[in-house]
Amino acid sequence: ATARARDPLPCARFDSARVLLVTFANQRAARRAWWAAARLTEHRVPSARPLAVVFAPRAWMALEFSDAAQLCSQPRGARALRSLGRLCALLGDRALDVRAGVGLPFAVDAHGEVVLAAVDDIVRAKPRACSLEFARALDLAGLSLAKLTRRERAAFALGFLNGVPRGVGERARVRAELRHG
Repeated sequence: ATARARDPLPCARFDSARVLLVTFANQRAARRAWWAAARLTEHRVPSARPLAVVFAPRAWMALEFSDAAQLCSQPRGARALRSLGRLCALLGDRALDVRAGVGLPFAVDAHGEVVLAAVDDIVRAKPRACSLEFARALDLAGLSLAKLTRRERAAFALGFLNGVPRGVGERARVRAELRHG
């Protein structure tokens, strides 16, 4: 399956059920994406593991998923939204902000869990009082709170709340934010 994306990641395709090959317009974009994949792995964020990178004659990298996976433009369903909430919580906890120039930054594994696929960069995020990054995470997935069913919203909240330890006050703010959108 080939997925067309905006530059700097113009093409991503699966070489096998677990290995994603991503080509780049230039070496600089390949280095940024490689570094981003390595940082996600170091921070133990559910993502594809960097496997190999080549800079010439054409820049590309190979990413490996722990299970068979498929690129996904809009993760849907309770399991996918729960794992997206967990992913959101982990990124917020580690103060990481994903820059996804690729059209399909997510993959869904054989168990229905959402993981990050190829992203073009990661930057240090500013600390937030409540780590509420719902809009940003859902926007990356092409979703919004208004588009989610009540069940999907509850699954997203559960994943977010279970993603990292939170205090009683922060858990209440998260619930209120997700309940009232």
